[in-house]
Amino acid sequence: MGLAVVDCVSGVVWPPVVVEAEDKAQAWGQLFKQAQEAGLNLNALRGVTSDGSYGLLVCLRGTLKWVNHQHCPI
Repeated sequence: MGLAVVDCVSGVVWPPVVVEAEDKAQAWGQLFKQAQEAGLNLNALRGVTSDGSYGLLVCLRGTLKWVNHQHCPI
């Protein structure tokens, strides 16, 4: 599972990073930390689209509560 981040205003695309244990919230937390270190302002993050990974959902509910989640059925 990977994370690719795009800023809709500036068009900046951060390099994708990969999560090895997608069912673990801690792995997703580390992934968001890497994105933050690369320049992503987590406080400004408003939405995430995913396949519904359990670990990602737990991470969002636990540490990024303000972020909306959109499930992609494909």
